[in-house]
Amino acid sequence: GNLGAKAATIEVIDALIDATRDENREVGVEACEALGNLGEKAATSEVIAALINTTRDADSYVRGKACEILRNLGKKAATNEVITALIDATRDADSYVLSKACEALGNLGGKAATNEVIAVLINATRDANSDVRWKACAALRNLGEKAATSELIDSLVNFIGTIDDSDDIVVGALVRAMCSYDGMRALNLETIGKLWNCIRKSSKIDFTPIPLELLLGLFLNSGDVSWLRLVAYVALLQGVGVTV
Repeated sequence: GNLGAKAATIEVIDALIDATRDENREVGVEACEALGNLGEKAATSEVIAALINTTRDADSYVRGKACEILRNLGKKAATNEVITALIDATRDADSYVLSKACEALGNLGGKAATNEVIAVLINATRDANSDVRWKACAALRNLGEKAATSELIDSLVNFIGTIDDSDDIVVGALVRAMCSYDGMRALNLETIGKLWNCIRKSSKIDFTPIPLELLLGLFLNSGDVSWLRLVAYVALLQGVGVTV
């Protein structure tokens, strides 16, 4: 597992690919980790195919490790086949596998920001396991504005409502999502109310990145007074005077 990029010869890679299929759990895990340690040179189609196959291993720990290595390979592993395998892994019954699959999807870059990926990650923010929820939130934050849908905002607000105080990762994901006009515009009255309560409850939300013009636009273009409390509160925190 300590091999570096200099060891990434064809012979070494081939031997490690074979080892990922070993019946011994420890051997399979060590092979996956060694492939990940070889760096970008190891991100060949053969290695990626072997790791995809390993995400379907009978052992949940091995499946999770394969997802972790795909995450470490990053954007070089952002193929349609990898994305499909990781989406499948988000449906795994094992929380360890699911959390690693969420992490990997969030690390693949813009190519992974598909509607299907966003949907499975949003679903994962509602998982019973808190680590899975956190990893899903972090992944959605990493995927950027395309993931900033009204469904995501609703899920994040609900998640924050279940914990004593907001985690930086979850709050960061919410603030980034709130910077999306399209995502915010699609919110219903119930979610706007929950968002207001969430904002008042949390002591960790930094509103500096949220353009006040965006919130004003939401109010002016919709005529919905539900936005006024948010506009006034964010303006107050940003030290901006607003006359409506």
